[in-house]
Amino acid sequence: MLTRSVLYLRTQPGKRAALVDGYRDLRVLEDALEQDGCFGCELQLSHDDPDLVLVTALWRDAGAYAGWVANPVRERARSTIEPLLDGPIEGTLFDIALHAGSADLHRYSCNSESAMRGSQD
Repeated sequence: MLTRSVLYLRTQPGKRAALVDGYRDLRVLEDALEQDGCFGCELQLSHDDPDLVLVTALWRDAGAYAGWVANPVRERARSTIEPLLDGPIEGTLFDIALHAGSADLHRYSCNSESAMRGSQD
């Protein structure tokens, strides 16, 4: 089942731009995309809170996300990013139960290896 990872990052006051730069310089999102089962990821900035950052990613399933959590590349990025934070990283996983939108996403949810390969070409 498709899974969405959601991470809430609260930066130290005034460190949000440095966090974005760190993600960019370390190519965190690009590295995540190289992880088997990652279909896309985003770093999002709050309109209402200048120190709140949301990072989301779409995974083939929870097992694919677990592979990313175990990836040493992620740990390297974490050790660089954490000093910019004001508190621990909070996150959770969501299984996608319903979806409206892109037909490509619907094809992923059918759990067909051939559909997934076809959409990535």
